[in-house]
Amino acid sequence: MSKEFIYLFKLSDVNFIDSLEVNKYLIIQHLVYLKELKNNNNLILAGSALNDSYEIVVIKCKDREQAEEIVENDPYTKKNILPVFLYDFRVSLVLNELVEEVDTEKGFDVNSLYKTPTNQYLGTVTPRPTFISDVTQEENKVMEIHFQYLKNRCDKRKLILAGPILAEGTFGVSILLAESLDEADQFQKQDPAVMAGIMEPEVHPFRIFFLGTR
Repeated sequence: MSKEFIYLFKLSDVNFIDSLEVNKYLIIQHLVYLKELKNNNNLILAGSALNDSYEIVVIKCKDREQAEEIVENDPYTKKNILPVFLYDFRVSLVLNELVEEVDTEKGFDVNSLYKTPTNQYLGTVTPRPTFISDVTQEENKVMEIHFQYLKNRCDKRKLILAGPILAEGTFGVSILLAESLDEADQFQKQDPAVMAGIMEPEVHPFRIFFLGTR
């Protein structure tokens, strides 16, 4: 049985979005690598925030050793241009919708991936740093309502993926479909876990590069 992991490249440390031309060929190598992960049935989702937030890659592997190998072989990791973090992850919801993926077989404009309008958004909800170890029964009840809130959006085919990073001091991830940043932001702010003061929300314009299967 496979396990789920997420690895995150922190874009803000190097102002990545402002350095697209400098990193053009490395970006292409990275995208080709992600497509190989999908072809090998290791990829669940890969994409990037369109501001200097995070690129996320959700993968499935037989164990953590294989996950670490995947991260180490990523061209971004090999060139050491971005901080990278690997965590256990749980895909709570996933919608296998058709999305416009990157076509690595043809030439493409790297700038267009990051600087054209999108209807996809990365939502994060961050609890207190010790939440996993000291969550209360009342907070667990709120988190059940939080899950149903996300599931309702998934059932309406307006949420592609959601799940928690399984490590203290991290956050829950959701990939939303919305008509605008304001709509995505309002959805995050109206999350029951946010309304209860358990989580702090953020939202970022996002683009899915590849969507695999769970």
